[in-house]
Parts: sequence; C-alpha cells; structure tokens
Amino acid sequence: MPIRTRQRHTRLDEQLARGADPDSGPELSRRAAQLSSPEGRSRLANTLVDALGDARGAGLGAFRTKTRRRHEAVRASAGELLALVERLRDDEPIDARGAAMTALLVNDGASPLHGDSGQELQRAIRAARDALDATGAVTRDLATAA
Repeated sequence: MPIRTRQRHTRLDEQLARGADPDSGPELSRRAAQLSSPEGRSRLANTLVDALGDARGAGLGAFRTKTRRRHEAVRASAGELLALVERLRDDEPIDARGAAMTALLVNDGASPLHGDSGQELQRAIRAARDALDATGAVTRDLATAA
C-alpha cells in the first residue's frame, strides 16, 4: 500500500475510532465499508492471528529484549486476541468504530500490539472488541435519548 494511502487510512481510522459518524463524509463512509466488509474483517483477523503466531513461535527476534517482552504481552493476551478474531470472523454485523480501533491496533506501529505493555494491550483489545458490538444505530439512538 502506498504511503499516501496508508496515511489517509490511518487518519480515517483515527476519526472512526474516536466515534466519527461514517455517514458524515464520502471518505469516512468508504473506509468504514472497507473495514466492515468480509475482506476487511478477514484481513484484520488474519493479522491478529499472525501476531499471535509470531509471539508463540521461536524466531530470531526472540533474542532481543524488546521483542521478547512484546511477545510475552501478546501471549498473555491470547484469550482476548482470539475472542476478537472470532468476533471479526463471525457473520454478525460490526460497528465501524470497533473495526477502526482494530485496524489501528494492527497497523499503527505505536499501538499496544507492537509494544511491550500487556495491560495496555489487553485494554485496547477489550475496547475494540466491545466497540465492534456497538451498532451505530443504537449508539445514535442513545445519544438522541440523552
């Protein structure tokens, strides 16, 4: 993916993750549709599985302290990661905010998935997983009722 496209996707993912309405503009709408599509969901799930596989496998990176700590954090979060993967792979609708949060988790090199803090990673995974279930219509209805 070209750098310009990646930067645009990151910007849009950040907006969606913060709760921007996907219907508020054509770029946001397009990105939300990409992330929520079966292909987008599969790509996110596969990347999470790859991260878990890397953490469980023996690689040359395991000799580096930072990599070893990151792998330990990923292994400690295996249950939450697998729950997120299962949710992405099921046939139920997902909210674009959760998909964007997951995209940032896997694509942003500064995300907890690429760091060494197990607690931050677990919080980020749970937040993304919870946000996948918050359908936009329900969220907007609640905001209107408040």
